[in-house]
Amino acid sequence: MSRVKEIKRIENAIETRDADELQWAESYIAMRMDSIYTSSSKKMAKRGQKSWQELLDDVQSAITSISLDKNLFEQWIVSLFDHPEEDGDWRFAIDQEPLDIPEKLIPEFIIKLNHELPEITKYYTDWQLGMGLDYIYSPSCSNIAYAIEVSEAPVKTRLQAIKSMKYLYRDCLELRCQPVLGYLSETGNKLNDFCYMWWDVTTLSYYPADDPNREIFYPAVTDVMEYALTLNNIACIESGLHGLGHAVYNWPHAAEIIENFIKRAGNIDPRVMRYAEMAKTGYIN
Repeated sequence: MSRVKEIKRIENAIETRDADELQWAESYIAMRMDSIYTSSSKKMAKRGQKSWQELLDDVQSAITSISLDKNLFEQWIVSLFDHPEEDGDWRFAIDQEPLDIPEKLIPEFIIKLNHELPEITKYYTDWQLGMGLDYIYSPSCSNIAYAIEVSEAPVKTRLQAIKSMKYLYRDCLELRCQPVLGYLSETGNKLNDFCYMWWDVTTLSYYPADDPNREIFYPAVTDVMEYALTLNNIACIESGLHGLGHAVYNWPHAAEIIENFIKRAGNIDPRVMRYAEMAKTGYIN
């Protein structure tokens, strides 16, 4: 790896605050500073680049920040999900509002939440998870999901937040939703309610023609929806079709995804196939 690529990798680690990359960067810079390359800092300064010491300071600052954010993340998770079902709907109660976190951290926290779902879901009921997830993604409850679009966090991090939603399907909804269909008003649990309406309510699934985020986020969002079509739980498949159906008129590739699903679906529940045909037209509920 060339020196330029190494420095770019370090700068990227600082920007994205990737823990593994930051650990590599810290070790790499320490090695450089202990080696015969110490003099290269003068050359770096002449080129307008930060010295190894300045890069190390930035890396260590990012590592410290991650440690502090970890405590904040854990508090945020509790404030989102630790609500007794017997107390009823808490989402609009002022004294029950989840912890308010800096907008810039929201994409990172969404990534962390989705990656840690196998552990997090152990401690909460379907009702608690469904209510907390709805609070995140429904604009009538919060601006959390919208912040993924407008946050000052790097675009790469915001895209990672969207891509990580595949884990929400795989490690939560696929396992905990009842295999029922929302469009037929079949009864499931609170996670089913969220799963069915997820893409219907969230701002992440709609980007008008003049939206500068359109070309950046539509491919990522529809890729998550397409992933849902590969799962076994019909509630997840319906969820993906629901989102793609609403995207048909704004993102033509959505119709192609649905058509490909129909062609390869094979021996699938005919009720799901009917919904797929409806979704392809864009006329769905």
